[in-house]
Amino acid sequence: MKILKCFENVAGLKVNLHKSLIFGLGVINDEVDNMAHRVGCKVGEFHFTYLGIPIGKNMNKVENWNPVVEKFNLKLADWKARSVSYGGRLTLVKSVLSYSIETLGLHFANSFLKVIGDGASTRFWEDPWLCELSLKDKFRRLSYFEVDRAVLVRDRIQWLDGSITMTWGWNRDLNGLAQDDLNALIILLNSYVKQDKPTDSWSWNMAANGIYTIKKMSGYIDDITIGNNTAHQNETLKNNLVPKKVEVFIWRVLKRRIPVRTELDKRGIDIDSVRCPLCDDDIETIDHLMFFVVI
Repeated sequence: MKILKCFENVAGLKVNLHKSLIFGLGVINDEVDNMAHRVGCKVGEFHFTYLGIPIGKNMNKVENWNPVVEKFNLKLADWKARSVSYGGRLTLVKSVLSYSIETLGLHFANSFLKVIGDGASTRFWEDPWLCELSLKDKFRRLSYFEVDRAVLVRDRIQWLDGSITMTWGWNRDLNGLAQDDLNALIILLNSYVKQDKPTDSWSWNMAANGIYTIKKMSGYIDDITIGNNTAHQNETLKNNLVPKKVEVFIWRVLKRRIPVRTELDKRGIDIDSVRCPLCDDDIETIDHLMFFVVI
């Protein structure tokens, strides 16, 4: 206690004993309890954290540093979010808006089908290959009777000389509605036209050649959102010849988001004057700065 009193007198800082802990190393617990009672603080136990660093753990192990690394990641993520450029923000906005494609009537997730070659990389029940939905979703009742739901197409279906052979693996006998579902599935399988390809591949059913490109997807979105209105199209489509930072700047001008003095004054920012510092002929507005100032 004398040492703590000396520290208070020298540093001018008061020690809060109610928030302090006392630890014992190489002594019995009774002595630690007795000392904590005399000092007026609580007994601490290992392991504990001091200034964000774990104390009492083996810091040679990577997992013991995970809490510290997570705190740094959170701090860095917040810092990066605040310091990201307008171009980066535009990219983030576009990535978020891309998830809204289905609201335009384009079911992107259901627009890909597996094309069967050897059937070695396509799951019979879980991958979409026979129709837009997976067979697990289309014949849900029937899939419950499957022994292995991750079974491959080649393990259930074989094509040879234009004929098809089906090998099933059920965990019980089928009857009633399950048998009806199997009959419907067999009809679909018999109508399937297998491509002459050595391996399985993906195909995009919104393109004639089955190849997905961003240009084609952008064209579909433009057809839905813009249509054939040429005048509106000229206002909406971006010009690839204009740099992104110029597009962002023009957008900020149109939205009155340029920090001219009048805008800063509207937001309560203390400035010495709202007059234009370049010409001192008028107050500094966005229109004055863009069209009337003479340098």
